[in-house]
Amino acid sequence: MSESQLRRNVIKILKGRHAKPIENALAAGTPDVNYAEGWIELKKLAKWPKNANTPVRIRHFTENQRLWLTDRWEVGGASWLLIQIDKTFLLYNGSDVNQIGSLTRAEMLELAAQRWEGLRELKEGLSQCLER
Repeated sequence: MSESQLRRNVIKILKGRHAKPIENALAAGTPDVNYAEGWIELKKLAKWPKNANTPVRIRHFTENQRLWLTDRWEVGGASWLLIQIDKTFLLYNGSDVNQIGSLTRAEMLELAAQRWEGLRELKEGLSQCLER
């Protein structure tokens, strides 16, 4: 599944919450999805690092995206980072995103606000987890 397919799935899952895909070249860092109560940035990696001690790098997670999510969370808004790695989906709140990129697999699993194994689990649980 590509990042664009992940976006389509998230929009479908959150349809009842008025979810919309966002493409914004004017405001750097704006997340991929807006829904009635907040924002979600989406990232996709094909697989976990082979070595358990290797940090999970997300090279396309920009400083502007991190700042956007952090700033929104700090003023009381709901902002989330949803990462798919292989078949695992991990949800992080905006206050934790600055740690992403320096954590190992075990640390990422521990830090996640929520974890789902497979798209079926994501469909069953994502909507309920987006409350602040």
